[in-house]
Amino acid sequence: MSVSELPEGEKFEPVGFGMWKDRSEMGKSSKWVAELREKEWSRWRQRQ
Repeated sequence: MSVSELPEGEKFEPVGFGMWKDRSEMGKSSKWVAELREKEWSRWRQRQ
């Protein structure tokens, strides 16, 4: 849905859109997710 398709009386609040775009410490999201998954799986395996 585009902004022009919003029902009458509703407005689009762009707060939060693109807020991570220029954050260098975030890096690639796929790499971050892979590292987080590995960390969590390691914790899980240690408990077994």
